[in-house]
Amino acid sequence: MTATNVIDFNAKRNEAPPVIADIENGYCKLANELLEAICQQDISGSQFQLLLAIVRCTYGYNKKVDRVTNTYLAELTSLGLSAVKSGLQKLEARQIISVQKVGIMKLVAINKTISEWQDSGTKKTAYTRQKAAIAPTEISRNCDHKKPQLQHQEAAIVATKSRNCGHTKDNLNTTYQRQLTKDTGAVAPKHLDYSSWPAKPNDQTLKDWLAYRKSLKAPVNQTIINRLAKQLSLAVSAGMSVDDCLSESMTRGWKGFEYAWLQNSRTTQSTTRQRKPHSFEHQHYEPGVL
Repeated sequence: MTATNVIDFNAKRNEAPPVIADIENGYCKLANELLEAICQQDISGSQFQLLLAIVRCTYGYNKKVDRVTNTYLAELTSLGLSAVKSGLQKLEARQIISVQKVGIMKLVAINKTISEWQDSGTKKTAYTRQKAAIAPTEISRNCDHKKPQLQHQEAAIVATKSRNCGHTKDNLNTTYQRQLTKDTGAVAPKHLDYSSWPAKPNDQTLKDWLAYRKSLKAPVNQTIINRLAKQLSLAVSAGMSVDDCLSESMTRGWKGFEYAWLQNSRTTQSTTRQRKPHSFEHQHYEPGVL
């Protein structure tokens, strides 16, 4: 008798094709000085992931600022919501990024003035490149402390323009465009009891949610409050906050909220992101502009 070898051809057929990064699928245009400044920073792992995620959301789509939520950054970096919130606060405190809360979303951008970046302590980072150290004396002498505020105003203007562009990404559902609370005039009813919820949201988020429900002609009553208690408890046990749950329901255009909806939505977004990579073939990049 002769020995025979059994070859499993199905195993070879089921092998996933290799994933190869190619600039034809999109690329990030980043200044070398900015990249070198990032290399010199002492940044923890989670903060570094968030910094790269912000670079991807902004310069990766040829934008200076982007509208994001903590949930979107958590999906992009595979970090927890608490780690995302803490990392954004630390990067903003070090003036590496700028964060401005606009309703239920945030405008995030990289601070290109690298001389303003701070290290993990209280001292300014010594960026030794001679080109970055040169600054006119008169401008330095006449500058005031209103510059960060102007940057935020510019960020809001750029974000408004970017939403009207046809080639920008639509990473969030903007079916419901929330207006400012002072315009809606929504006031939280005093007779509602939120003791069944794991925690009470802040006043601003609660007023926004009540105004949102009112715009859908589905005002909130005590029965709705009691029904949401179980779903909010499930979400809080998974690491979310009550404010995040209400914000997600408004962002995604939901009348109610169930934790299973959010899990299914994340699974769908992850599958879509893997099957349909974004193409930058028809985008026009301006020379010399980040």
